[in-house]
Amino acid sequence: NHGGGADFFLLPEDRIVAYSALKRGLAVLSPTSVDRSSGCWNGVHDIRHFSKNIKGDVITEWKQHVGIIDEDDDVPVMGMGASSGGAILYYMLKIIPFRSVASYVMSLHYDADDLERGHLIQHSGERGNDIPPTAFVHMVREEFTAVSIEQSTQALSDNGIPYKVWGVHPKPFTLDRCMSRLPELANATIDAADSATDENVDAGNKKQCQALIQIMSEDDGSTKPVIDIQSFMLNTAKMPEKIFTLMNIDKEKEHGDNDDETIKLPIPEKSFGGHSWLYAALQEEIQVCYGRHEMTADYNEEVLDWLMSNAGL
Repeated sequence: NHGGGADFFLLPEDRIVAYSALKRGLAVLSPTSVDRSSGCWNGVHDIRHFSKNIKGDVITEWKQHVGIIDEDDDVPVMGMGASSGGAILYYMLKIIPFRSVASYVMSLHYDADDLERGHLIQHSGERGNDIPPTAFVHMVREEFTAVSIEQSTQALSDNGIPYKVWGVHPKPFTLDRCMSRLPELANATIDAADSATDENVDAGNKKQCQALIQIMSEDDGSTKPVIDIQSFMLNTAKMPEKIFTLMNIDKEKEHGDNDDETIKLPIPEKSFGGHSWLYAALQEEIQVCYGRHEMTADYNEEVLDWLMSNAGL
C-alpha cells in the first residue's frame, strides 16, 4: 500500500480483507515498501530489504512466537498485493515459496522460460521456487489491465498452472455502503461531552453519510456533481477538495466563537500523503465505486477460499 504496510489494517477495503484472513486463523504480514516518496514497490530495492530485514527476522520471530521451533518447518505462505504490490509478487517468489498468490488491479507476467519449466532458476543455476497458482482481481473499466491479465492467464493456461480471474464492476456510493465502510464518520458528529453509545454512533454515522451524499450530488455552480441520481460515480474518481472542506474531513474542527468543544477524528495525523486517515479512506471508496485501480474487498471470501485451497489449507 502506498501509505505503508499499516494501510492494510486501516483503510476500509483493505481491512475487510485483513480481518477476514485473521478470522480464518491466518497470520497476516503487511510490509512497507522502501520508496516512501512514491509508495510504490521496486523489484530490486524491496527484495533486498525484505530478504534481509523481514524474511530473516519478522517471520522467524513469528514462528517462534507461535511455537514453530524448527526454522525449516514448512508453513504454507500465500501472497496478495495491489498495483505495484501485485507486480512485486513475482520478485518475492525468488525468496518466498508462495503456495498461491492473488494480484489486484495488476497483471503478473512470469518469465516465459520459468513458466515452461514450472519453476524459477536461481542465480546459482539451482532450481528455484515453483510458479504458484495465480489469481487476479481487476476493475473491468480498466481495459488495458484487463487485456494484460488475459495475456497472463493465457500463458498460465498454456503451461498448466491454475489461475482464476474476478472482474469488479463500478458500483453506487449508497448510504448503506457509506455507513458500512466508513463508520468513523460518526466521530465528526458526536459531541465530546456525549457518550459514544451504539445508538449515538449509528445516528451520527447516518447523518454524516447523508450529508456527504447530498453534497456529492449537488451542482452549486462551482462544483459539479460527483454522483448521478443512482449514486454512481460520474466522470472522475477524484473528489473535489471543496467536498472535503465542507465535510470537515481533512482537519480537526477549530474552536469557534462560542467555545464549542473541538471534535477530533480518530486518526488525526496527516500520515496519508499529507492528509488525514478519513480523507484517504474516502478516496479509496470513491476509487472503488468508480472502478479505477484500487484495492477492493469485492470477492474477498472467494479469493481467500481459492488461495487457501490451492495452498493446501
